[in-house]
Amino acid sequence: MKKGISLYMLFIIMGIIAMGSILYAAQEYIEYIVKKGDTQWDIAEKTLKDPYDWPKVWVVNPEIKNPDLIYPGQRIRIPIRLVKESVKKEALEVKSAGGQKKMAGIGQSGQQEFFTVQIGSFPDMDNSERAYDRAVRIIKKSLLDYLRIELVKGYHTVRIGRFEHRDDAKRLLRAVRKVFPGAIVLKAYVKEERIKRLYGALPRAEQKVAAEVTAPVREEKERPIRPGKGKKTEAKTEMKIKTKEVVPSVKKREAPEKGAELLESTGKEVTTEEGLIPLKIPFEVIRKKFEEKEKSEIRERERLSRLPEEKPPEPVSGKDELTREGLLAFHVSVREAALKRAVIKKKEKADIAVLPLENLSSAADAVGRVMPVLRGYIEERGLKVLDDSLVRDFMVKNRFRERGVITSELSRRLREQYGVHYAYVGSIITFKDANPPKFALIGRVVDTSNGNILWTNYASATGNDFAGLFGVGKITEMDRLIPVVVKRFISSLSEDALSNRKDGRLRIAVLPFRNATKVVGAGKIAAYMFLSGLMNVPGLQPVEYGDIRKEVISLNMREIGELSFSSIEGLSKTMNIDLILLGSVEEYSPSVVEAIPPRVSFTSKLIDAHSKRLLWLDDIELDGNDEIKILDLGKLRSVDMVAYNAVRKMIKRMEERIW
Repeated sequence: MKKGISLYMLFIIMGIIAMGSILYAAQEYIEYIVKKGDTQWDIAEKTLKDPYDWPKVWVVNPEIKNPDLIYPGQRIRIPIRLVKESVKKEALEVKSAGGQKKMAGIGQSGQQEFFTVQIGSFPDMDNSERAYDRAVRIIKKSLLDYLRIELVKGYHTVRIGRFEHRDDAKRLLRAVRKVFPGAIVLKAYVKEERIKRLYGALPRAEQKVAAEVTAPVREEKERPIRPGKGKKTEAKTEMKIKTKEVVPSVKKREAPEKGAELLESTGKEVTTEEGLIPLKIPFEVIRKKFEEKEKSEIRERERLSRLPEEKPPEPVSGKDELTREGLLAFHVSVREAALKRAVIKKKEKADIAVLPLENLSSAADAVGRVMPVLRGYIEERGLKVLDDSLVRDFMVKNRFRERGVITSELSRRLREQYGVHYAYVGSIITFKDANPPKFALIGRVVDTSNGNILWTNYASATGNDFAGLFGVGKITEMDRLIPVVVKRFISSLSEDALSNRKDGRLRIAVLPFRNATKVVGAGKIAAYMFLSGLMNVPGLQPVEYGDIRKEVISLNMREIGELSFSSIEGLSKTMNIDLILLGSVEEYSPSVVEAIPPRVSFTSKLIDAHSKRLLWLDDIELDGNDEIKILDLGKLRSVDMVAYNAVRKMIKRMEERIW
């Protein structure tokens, strides 16, 4: 009996040991150290041979709250059982694909993996086709090889390119990310049965249409028609017709003399005694004409300003000698005639200097299109703007290269040289000339006597914001959206706002924010928005960002988003700072497609500069759909709108916590 019991206990113990070993084996894992540039997709591809298995890795790493936020040096656990399963799965796929033939039009069989750029993955075909069509319209034709839509594990995935080396795919990724910021490089099979749409496999008729849409001018040059005797080429004839449509001749319309000059300068409908004269000239042509006219006036003004005002030297005696009085009278008459033509303007004291805008968008022509409109609306508020040529001369003489900021020293120089009371500095945050367009502007006015910020504001809009029932009122052109946003931006600028000086209040410094995203300028945008929001907090006087930036460089503060005790003490002593605000931008994701809202994530903290004590610490995550009340009412369509809303909420929390 005892022998049976002992054998029974022995079997139980052996079973427990076996179950323990099985559980331990199930929990075995390997550690992967995150490298710079890694994503969850890359890690799953390297370890499990399938980027779509990244959720399986994320589940066993609960300390990773956001799968998009991983950092170099971070350790990620990968279960060994998943690695073994991926090896078995790969062996089965290779075995099943052994008898496949080469794909027509693609090259290698499904057995070989290639590096490709993935633009996006969508649950339905409609959204993937929108991304595909957008790539065809915007990306250069030479980069569209192997642009395709693949059905991978139930998702319609848009991919482009097929490379044997990762470096080649990364070069394509840099070009694609200008249009699709969320694009990634991955290693995948190119299988014919998964491809639903392929750019290289379009019918000839569709290829011709796509080529004409992407590069119509190039098609004309590639197929010229040789001219015969007394005939012109078809391409030249078409170009001539286009020129007539774009820049019509005023003389051929027989405009009256009274309205002709105004027509050439404005391009609008002009009412004269003879009637209404319509003239259809694009805004771009008008702007270029205006700039050329302004440059010619500046050159003429400089030439005439060099005319001698003193008495000329005595004339050489001779038959046709001129008297000194006559020559002097001639110069005076020339100057008076120029003044009458408004070529030379009398020197009048300006109120404000509008410095060139900082361009944080990807559009190269943004500043040239916004600056004339901004200057015009500032003058409408009753402030005389300093001449643009004088502003350029000041920047050249003082080696002032940084845009969007100004130091107190440069502000005082502006006041000494030109007598202006205020200086305007600002930045273009968003400038997307598409349908619908998106435009955002932020800026501030600085007192030139002491460098303090007197006024600041932010304005943003998209073309869809003005759409009513059935899309009525929607703005589809950037040239129509710019005046709307600028007018909204300048609406609060007045003499009362500029006279609202905040002397004797707590001085707060907003340091540069750490940018943990791939969006260039996201940290600077966050700092500007906090500056704008803190101006509305009673008892606080934000310090101009240009002074803070200069001091950060002089103190050799290399770690952005962090602060040492010595740096706090240096800022407190040299700039008389009471409070310091700093933080980081963890996420700044624009909306790539309409279905995916823009999203931001910020962290911020406030430090007492005198006691070096942490007063407040907070973080926030927000997307464009969080403020929807009913239907699309309250929806934020651009990432800068979401960011500004997040900043306002954080400042409100800070006020409630501290004050």
